[in-house]
Amino acid sequence: MRLRGKLMLALLTTGLAAVAMVGGLAYVTVSYKIDTIRRQQAAEHFHRYMTAYLAKYGDWQTAVAAENFDSFVRHAGGSVHARQDVAQVAAAEVAAVGAGEFLALAEGTARVRHEHEV
Repeated sequence: MRLRGKLMLALLTTGLAAVAMVGGLAYVTVSYKIDTIRRQQAAEHFHRYMTAYLAKYGDWQTAVAAENFDSFVRHAGGSVHARQDVAQVAAAEVAAVGAGEFLALAEGTARVRHEHEV
């Protein structure tokens, strides 16, 4: 293999490795943010529904005897697993970032010139 081919292969490999590293870092960062949003939303939903549950029945023993908490949440129009909406948005964002990195255009061409060896 000639020097020109070796340099092209090295540049291609380096570029692909850089894209993979940036993609991996973006995935980890977005996943962390999504997990944080999930925890916040889960805590907010739980607090809201639990407050309404106890307000309706007065105390815990009466509430449990009258209706299961999961049934109450479903009848209230909520979802016990509210994090599903967030996961769908996160998947769309990660796919958009990955496609953008893959289809990025180069600012300029790489110049490979003949070297004179002594």
